[in-house]
Amino acid sequence: MFCRMNNKILFCWVFTICFLFLFFGMMDAQETEGMLFKDLEWRNTGPANMSGRVTDIQAMDYDFRHVLVASASGGVWKSTNAGTTWESIFDQYGSASIGAVAIFPKNPDIIWVGTGEANVRNSVGWGDGMYKSTDGGETWLKLGNGLPDDGKTGCTDIKMDPTDWTTVYTESQGGRIRRNHALFRQKSMGITPNETNTLNWEDVVPRQTDSSRPAVRMNWNTPFGFSHHNPHTLYYGANFLLKSVDRGDHWQIISPDLSTNDPKKTLRDSGGLTRDVTGAEVHCTLITISESPLVPGLIWVGTDDGNVQLTLDDGVTWTNVRPNIPDVQENPLGQPGGSLPLRQSSLLRDI
Repeated sequence: MFCRMNNKILFCWVFTICFLFLFFGMMDAQETEGMLFKDLEWRNTGPANMSGRVTDIQAMDYDFRHVLVASASGGVWKSTNAGTTWESIFDQYGSASIGAVAIFPKNPDIIWVGTGEANVRNSVGWGDGMYKSTDGGETWLKLGNGLPDDGKTGCTDIKMDPTDWTTVYTESQGGRIRRNHALFRQKSMGITPNETNTLNWEDVVPRQTDSSRPAVRMNWNTPFGFSHHNPHTLYYGANFLLKSVDRGDHWQIISPDLSTNDPKKTLRDSGGLTRDVTGAEVHCTLITISESPLVPGLIWVGTDDGNVQLTLDDGVTWTNVRPNIPDVQENPLGQPGGSLPLRQSSLLRDI
């Protein structure tokens, strides 16, 4: 009996010593690990000049579990559990280089894919057009006329009508946009703003006298999108902001030139033996458009030369609020922000 008692006491002591040794060892390891990593900071390790390898991320507005990720050289990946696991859904089709994806807000099984990275380089393949799926990526159908299948065009953006999955807008480099129909390919049509379909083009756009300085400038990745208040209303950003109320059939310019319009930046010279003609050298353009989801007519735009412009009356007047942002370089032309009136055409309001 005495031996059994001693054995129990010995076991308790050994167990306690081992537990304390393990506990303090773990605490020491945590302190050591903290000391090793406390001065480390996140840093960008590249790629430095390839625009990154993830080109687009889309998710359901009301169900965060459904996520799509497009890769510049690795196809399309899908998750239905908020990123816990991923499935490749575009391995057997025309291009592994993806520029943009879109998912229908009312049904995650309806997916559109635009092939071809927007920033085409010699390190990735080009695109071969548009694809759609109505079964969550199990099968795909190529859409004719959705994008040029010319061996050099990529998809810079896709916008799906939030109320009608059969209507989708696609954009390729340089601001070329099309309105496509999922069921009737013959209804696909180019709707890029130009002097023919823009009602007040001649009233607003200065007459161009120098081909090296275009009066209307589209960014390589021109911004465009729907109004929060009407899916038939579109906004499109060149160096002007344009608006359509009939899904892109007609446009109206609703701003003056919102960039600095700096002659040194708008001159398309490369500094080399020949002048660059790829279209990627266009500068002094809009790169982002944001309409208020609460207040119709309240629109913010940003330019690639540093301006932040605001309208409270759907483009009747504009104010450059960049001088109000601390530590941002002043307008290189020395033009302070202010209200800029624009005479608008009444034609578009009657469409």
